[in-house]
Amino acid sequence: MRKLLSCLTFLTFLAPAVRAQDVQLFGGYSSLHTSGTSYEHANLYGLNAALSVNFKSWGVVADFSNHYGASSSNFTPIGNDGHGATYLIGPQYSFRKVPHVTPFVHALAGVVHGGRFTNGPLGPGGICPYIACQANLFTVPETALAMAFGGGIDLKVRNHIWIRAVQVDYLAERFANGPMNSPRVSAGIVFRFGTK
Repeated sequence: MRKLLSCLTFLTFLAPAVRAQDVQLFGGYSSLHTSGTSYEHANLYGLNAALSVNFKSWGVVADFSNHYGASSSNFTPIGNDGHGATYLIGPQYSFRKVPHVTPFVHALAGVVHGGRFTNGPLGPGGICPYIACQANLFTVPETALAMAFGGGIDLKVRNHIWIRAVQVDYLAERFANGPMNSPRVSAGIVFRFGTK
């Protein structure tokens, strides 16, 4: 699945990148707060990276995030080795009216890879009661549909260097145990190459 997503992302950006007004590479710190109908709350921390190809105000962005942490819930976005990842792609609109400040909004879709805690027979609705399962707990990997809606603000530092002061996304994940809704907050550095 990861190889397929990598190939699709590469092909999506290959042809348009030749005519792009600018290309941006973002990398930074990210925090994710998980919540949902079948889950306990968990605070996870990690990284967020994105590659965007822009044509004036409109662009296409490929977004990747990976968060680490632990949760006491019966289902969590962390995988077998203690982390979970999102692979998203979609359109982005940048407001380029002010020379040194660029707010943007985007709508992204893709997949999230996580794991469900279980150690045997599941309870009603496929839920493993945490108290009953905690003795021999392990995770079952799962890949599910994910969508992110949000935006942020980039501030210019130098010609090709910008700071992403904040990026806030509403991350909706559709796992087998039920939906999970997670606010994601990121900040970091942007390398921008092109005419603007």
